[in-house]
Amino acid sequence: RHVNFAENRLTEATVKLIADAARVQGLGSLQSLRLSENHLGMQGCRRLTRLIKDSRPPLQELDLADNGLGDEACEQLCDTLATRCKTLVGLSLARNAIGEHAKAGIALGNLVGSSSNLQALDLHWNRIHGAGAAALMQGLYENACQIDGQLWRVNFSWNRLGTRCDVSARGDGGADCKCDICRWCTKVVTTLGSVFSDGKVLFHLDLSYNNFGSGDCARLGEGLLSNHSLFGLHFDGNAASIDDAGFIVPQIVQDAGHAPAPMQPAAPPADAQ
Repeated sequence: RHVNFAENRLTEATVKLIADAARVQGLGSLQSLRLSENHLGMQGCRRLTRLIKDSRPPLQELDLADNGLGDEACEQLCDTLATRCKTLVGLSLARNAIGEHAKAGIALGNLVGSSSNLQALDLHWNRIHGAGAAALMQGLYENACQIDGQLWRVNFSWNRLGTRCDVSARGDGGADCKCDICRWCTKVVTTLGSVFSDGKVLFHLDLSYNNFGSGDCARLGEGLLSNHSLFGLHFDGNAASIDDAGFIVPQIVQDAGHAPAPMQPAAPPADAQ
């Protein structure tokens, strides 16, 4: 029922062995599969996706963190999970170079927006931004406000959700900029603010180091004012702080041409989850 092969330097060849065994014994009782910190890569993830598609295990937990999956493999995996793993409760795709292209974020958004049993999602230390980030936030909203979802713990830290164009980044938030980069960022902020104001399930959210400017932090803070479910909000590395009451306090922009830049350490803490 529970398989843990984490931190074993496994490759796609191992997934093939698992698939061969599954043809004999089946995966009808597999509930938890942990393959984090291996070397599966894109091909290994593709094999695993085919295995899930063919075997339809009753997976509740899937951990593929730190496997170098990339966007294409992530897209295929999420499409399969959305149709074959309705029992999924926890999913980790952290540290997988996901988000360079929009298709991975769109697939993730579709998965989140249709997975009513999903309770925990970890996507930290990826590259999610732009249209992909907007689609992911839309999926989060649909989970929280439209399908009676149960997603209460989310980690989006160390991504690029708040990325705007260089001109807007030097100003007070760029909400009026009409370039594609800023348009998608505005959609991210608006939808996430709606999750705060309308959702009643989200309990723990990590948005650390996403480069949200002070203007976007203010807009997120407005949505948070009417929130009564969020207990833990991590927000380091953005142009704001969290006060003692748990609300977002944007940094004051003294000069509109020189907005304070959020901290950007070279690497996340060793214990980042």
